Amino acid sequence: MSAMTGQREIAEAQEVLRSLLRGAGFSGFAFGCNFRLWFDRASGAPVDGLGDPRELELTIEADWRIGDEADWQAKVRRLAPEGAVEPEEPVQAYELASMRWSDGSNVSDVVLTAGELRVTTQGGATIVIGSSVERGETAWCIGQRGVPEHEATWSVCCVDGVVYVKGPE
Repeated sequence: MSAMTGQREIAEAQEVLRSLLRGAGFSGFAFGCNFRLWFDRASGAPVDGLGDPRELELTIEADWRIGDEADWQAKVRRLAPEGAVEPEEPVQAYELASMRWSDGSNVSDVVLTAGELRVTTQGGATIVIGSSVERGETAWCIGQRGVPEHEATWSVCCVDGVVYVKGPE
């Protein structure tokens, strides 16, 4: 697994993410202690030696939102259940469910910086995932759906603010 810390390396990781996600359809999600978002890719060319993964899973542990920060906070204040311990989570689930069953849920772009991952859909929704978590924790990780990261031949993960790309030898 190679670490991506500099601007050039992050740009390379961004290209891998774009190759994986562009055009992929947002097909569903699950929520437990974290959110797991699923994307389906149409058959196409192999991705940087990673094969032709059809089903992808993005696991999110860090704070995240959909859209602009100020708009998001206003939406959470308006929609969150009164007295909710984690007021953002039901709003996140609502927004993902709405996105899943609307036109334009295919990914149009992916932008990766040292501070966040942004996944934008054709319908204009942007999922913004931070990179800050407790030390030693994974903020987010994308890999092949149904394959644990430690068994996967490839993955792209952000741990302690550092992006790692794991690929076949």
